[in-house]
Amino acid sequence: FQERMPDGMRRPILYQEGPAHLEQRKQTARFFTPTSVATYEPMMEALAKELAAQLVRKKSVNVRDLNLSMAMRVVSQVVGLTHSRLPGIAQRLDVFLANETIERQTPIGAAIRKARNRLSVLLFFFLDVKPSVDAHRKKPAEDLISYLLEQGYNDWEIFTEAVTYGAAGMGTTREFMALALWHLLEQPALAARYRVAGHDERIAILQEIL
Repeated sequence: FQERMPDGMRRPILYQEGPAHLEQRKQTARFFTPTSVATYEPMMEALAKELAAQLVRKKSVNVRDLNLSMAMRVVSQVVGLTHSRLPGIAQRLDVFLANETIERQTPIGAAIRKARNRLSVLLFFFLDVKPSVDAHRKKPAEDLISYLLEQGYNDWEIFTEAVTYGAAGMGTTREFMALALWHLLEQPALAARYRVAGHDERIAILQEIL
């Protein structure tokens, strides 16, 4: 990976080692603490009600689509991907989470997939990352992109971190939401308790599932 990086470009946190990695983890941890995440709860509750209303109208829903919307909204706020030029950031970032195997692909199929992935990179950069970086450069916020700008990261270095944190945040969040739903659907008594529980007890139930 390091051999393919442009000269002078910082290594993404995923590929850092030793003290450099630990220091970057330490500096960015504040964006992912329970206290920081709690500031997003009103937004999450409003979105949850909106998604639930959609489910009531449609009578059924693909859980993958449901948790994609929630996870992307939260990740966007934490990372700072809040100034996209066009809707559809969730689908663009979701491409990086695709788990397609290439062993059985024909050479043509592999070439098409490679070209599609490169297009996805460019779209995510120019439609989502670049406008967000420009906006935070003018008006910093309490998010990852603003912090990286303070550290002197350039646009493409921020892009690699946005993909790393964004994809990781979406992946783990969506998996946990699906797992929690699975437990609640399989255990009616637990689901009934969750519905009447207060905020702290609901958090305790989710933490136990986690």
